[in-house]
Amino acid sequence: TLDGKGYPLGTNLGPGAAPANPVYYAGGAGYGGLGGSAWGGSAGGPVYGSVTQPVDLGSAGATGTGQSGSAGGGALRLTVNGTLTVNGIISANGSSFATYYGGSGSGGSLWLNVGTLQGEGVILANGGAGQLSGGGGAGSGGRIAIYYTSAPGFDFASQVQTLGGGPFIWTDHNEIGAGAGTIYTKASNQSVGSVLVGNGGNSGMVTPLTSPEPFNLTVASNAMVSASRGLTLTTLHLCTNGFLTDVAGDASLNVVVLSNAVIDQGAILTADAKGYPI
Repeated sequence: TLDGKGYPLGTNLGPGAAPANPVYYAGGAGYGGLGGSAWGGSAGGPVYGSVTQPVDLGSAGATGTGQSGSAGGGALRLTVNGTLTVNGIISANGSSFATYYGGSGSGGSLWLNVGTLQGEGVILANGGAGQLSGGGGAGSGGRIAIYYTSAPGFDFASQVQTLGGGPFIWTDHNEIGAGAGTIYTKASNQSVGSVLVGNGGNSGMVTPLTSPEPFNLTVASNAMVSASRGLTLTTLHLCTNGFLTDVAGDASLNVVVLSNAVIDQGAILTADAKGYPI
């Protein structure tokens, strides 16, 4: 575990916004996605780092009314030439439940290069959760990249997570859960890798995404990806409750899919209300 071993306060790459009086609550940290906004609306932190070669630490949440935020997740690079059997946990989670006014930390980085990957355990770089009764913002998911030769029986969709933290119940106070991070996987016999962005069924902030190389993109489980600077993809799959959009005020949403695109029932590719501002 590297839970809570991320950037200390003051050296963050993606800190949340500190509150301005009379709002006392600080935003959550960003990394793979945008950090969650706090009760009262203080913004979460921005995204940074590499999708395919994640090495950055997760950021700490911002300080609110004299109470510091909690730490982000650390960074692990693990090379196993033979078989990696994960029946336990590999994790770089952000710290949850910061002090009432402080923001929570974002997930960190896990970069794995292995021969065979197997087992029934989990690989996690989840963001820290905020206070369930309202308060500082939650941390975003981190970034995971897994390069492997074979993975018999290993279910990447359920055993690997970069979830944004909650809570997700205080939208009337402008508190919004954090964005999901990114999961990149590539087998040695594949010409391109795959990116999964999923948020475990919870609604949260967006995950801004660029494509330094074409990859297969899957958006699922209430994740919302923004592609304002354009995406070039090999394939695109928007699963039920997966969203692809852009940022309000941008000129357009520019997505190039080199092969096939599938938009499931209940999935949305949208530019609604993204036009010129007043």
